[in-house]
Amino acid sequence: MAANSLNSLRSSLHTLLTAGYFVTKEMRMELRGTLPLMLVMLARSNCTVTQVQRSKSGVEIHFIPNGGGGERVLIYLATDLSNDGLRKGELSSRLSQLNPHNAYIKSASYLLHQNNFSGIRGLLLKQCNVIVQDDSGIPIRYFTPQQWTLRLYGAYTPPLNLFKEYYQPDLAELYQHTPTKSLDFGAGYKWNYKEATLIVATAR
Repeated sequence: MAANSLNSLRSSLHTLLTAGYFVTKEMRMELRGTLPLMLVMLARSNCTVTQVQRSKSGVEIHFIPNGGGGERVLIYLATDLSNDGLRKGELSSRLSQLNPHNAYIKSASYLLHQNNFSGIRGLLLKQCNVIVQDDSGIPIRYFTPQQWTLRLYGAYTPPLNLFKEYYQPDLAELYQHTPTKSLDFGAGYKWNYKEATLIVATAR
């Protein structure tokens, strides 16, 4: 990065550090690519970056966590998660190779509520043992009691006006009739912990 790009980097991180998520439009205006952001976050977490390997579809960052414990690899893939994109890209095969056990979904623009993203939704439900998400992730109706155990945290409040069409009455009812644990931090689009929703789904 050029030295005069540091102001753009700081501006791009502003919403993440204050609200907990990126705003795509802001990132497009301020910065090209997410690699500098990830490297800064690793460095500020006192991790030691040992190697960066670029590929056609993304990047691998090798790093040693704060306190040691051996080298780890962060794999970032820039890909289209729609059904068409999933068929054309390498994400599906990479996930099959990695056989992920856990997934964390936050501030996901409610894409997994849409029919055009049924492929990635099904892939996560099939391959993950635990899914942690806010309400912008997989709709609650896909977590059937026969296959999943749910733990609810925080409170369910309506989505932001931008996403108001994705309100889930069944999730609201579940929160009303299920014992929940409180949160002391924001999650997803709800930086106010009193309005934040967090769902932990564990495969049976």
